[in-house]
Amino acid sequence: MNANQVPRQMRRATERRLKKIKIIPNEVNLTAHTGLGIFLEIFDKSPLAKEFAKCLPERKSHRSVGSYMLGLLVLAGHIRGVENISSMNRVRNDGYIEELFYDEVAAVRTLGDFLYDFETEHLEKLNIFLNNMAKAIHEQLQIQLPKGKVDENFIIDMDSTHHTSYGEAVEGVAYNYKNQWCLQSHVAFDSIGLCHGIELQPGNTKPGTGAAEFIDNVFRDTRNQRLRRLAGRDFFRGDSAYCNQSVIKKCIELGLQFTITAHKSTTQWDRTFSKVGLDWQDWEYSESDLKKAKNSGQTLPQSQIARFHWEPSWSKETLKFPIIVKRTWMTYSKLKDKAKKNGQKNFFELDTVKEEGDWEYYAVVTNIDLSKWSLQEVFEHHRKRGNAENFIKEGKYNFNLKGFPCGSMLANQAWACFAQIAHNLIRWMAILDNPDRPSFAKKIRDDFLFIPGKLVSGSRQIVLRVNKSVKEVLKKIEGWRFPGFDSARIFSTA
Repeated sequence: MNANQVPRQMRRATERRLKKIKIIPNEVNLTAHTGLGIFLEIFDKSPLAKEFAKCLPERKSHRSVGSYMLGLLVLAGHIRGVENISSMNRVRNDGYIEELFYDEVAAVRTLGDFLYDFETEHLEKLNIFLNNMAKAIHEQLQIQLPKGKVDENFIIDMDSTHHTSYGEAVEGVAYNYKNQWCLQSHVAFDSIGLCHGIELQPGNTKPGTGAAEFIDNVFRDTRNQRLRRLAGRDFFRGDSAYCNQSVIKKCIELGLQFTITAHKSTTQWDRTFSKVGLDWQDWEYSESDLKKAKNSGQTLPQSQIARFHWEPSWSKETLKFPIIVKRTWMTYSKLKDKAKKNGQKNFFELDTVKEEGDWEYYAVVTNIDLSKWSLQEVFEHHRKRGNAENFIKEGKYNFNLKGFPCGSMLANQAWACFAQIAHNLIRWMAILDNPDRPSFAKKIRDDFLFIPGKLVSGSRQIVLRVNKSVKEVLKKIEGWRFPGFDSARIFSTA
C-alpha cells in the first residue's frame, strides 16, 4: 500500500500529532519578563522613586550597589509574584533585569541582609510612603480617567487578618483567639483597592489594637476637623473590632464620617432595641437585585431596617450615635446550613449577629447625618467594607503573604510593605486598563508582565525585540504615568 492508498482517517490521525522541534541551547540573551522591566523603568522615572529611596536604610559598603537598587529589586520580586527570598532568583537571573541593573544584580543572601537592616524608623517612613503613594495614584486616576470612574470620596476600610506559621523560629508568632499559630497584620485599603498602610503584629494581638494611631496616620494632612467635616468626603469603615472608644473619638477628632459594625458588648444593641421598640421599614431591593433573583429563580428574603440612638457610657451624656439595625427573615433550614458551614463557634458572628426565631440581625453604629442619608444608603455604604477582604486575599494568594520569609518581625514588616507597594502599582495598571472591572494581580501579570523578548546588542545600545502582537500591551504600559500631575504636594504633607 503506497502513500496515496492510506485511508483518510489514518492520515488525519497522523497529522494531528505534535510536530517534532529540535531544542538547541545557545548564548542568545532572552527575557520572560519584558513587562516587568518596563514597570521598573517607569517607576524609576516617576516622582515616586525619589520618595521611595528616602525610606530605605543606608548601605555604607563601597561594594554595595546601594539601598535604592536593592529596594527596587525586592519590589520587582513582589511585582513578579515570588514566594520568598530564595525565589528571587527567578527575577535576578533574567536577562532584561540584569541589563537594567548594569549586571550588578544583588545575590539572594544580600537581599536577605538588606531586609534585616530595616529599623522601626524606616518602616514608619515606608508606611508613610505607602499612604502618600496611594493618595497620589488616586488623585492621578481622577485626573486621567473620565469623571465618575473613580470615587471622589476618600473612604478607608481597615481590617486585621492572620498569617499562619508552621514553626517557632519567626519572631512574634503566637496563638490567636481562634487558636491559630500565626502572625497578624493590620491593613488599610481605600474604595478602589489601593493600600494605605500595613502593620505587622504578634499573633496574639487583639484585633483592632493600635487602630486609632493607624487612622491618624492615614488621614492626617493639612486639613483640620472643621474642613473635613464641611467637605464631607472622608469616611472610615470597620468591623466590630473597631467599635471602641479610642477609634470613635479619633474619627470625631479628625472630622471623619464613620460606619462601624456594632459590637454587642460595647453597645448592648441587641438588648436595647428589644426594649425601646423600633419602627421597622421594608428594605427596597434595587432593579438589578430583582433581575438577578428572577434570572436565578430565587426569591429575595424579606428584610427590614430601623434605627435607635446609643449613648456611650464614656461620653458623659454629651454624645449620641444612631445604630442602624437590619433584620432578614431566614428559614430554619438556611440557619442550620449557616451554622454547619461556620461551625458552632463563629467568633465574628457572635459580635455582629443576633438570631431570634427566623430573624437574622446586623447592626451598624455611625455618625453620618441621617437627614441627608437614608438608613438604607448608610447600610449599603457600610456593606461595601467587605471588599477590603478581597484585597487581603489578594495579598495572601497573589503576593504570597500567607506566611513570611524572615525570622525578624521588622524584616517581615519590610517584606509586607514592599508587597503592598507592588500591589498598588499593579492595581494602578488594572484600573487604567479597565476602570469598570479592574482585574486582580494574576491576570495583570499574565497580560502585562510575562512577555517574552530577545535582547540584542549593537550600535552602543541594547535593543529588546518582542513579538508584534504585544504592541498594544506595551502602549498601555507606557500610558501608566502622571500626565500633567505633580505629586510633590501630596508627598510634602508627610
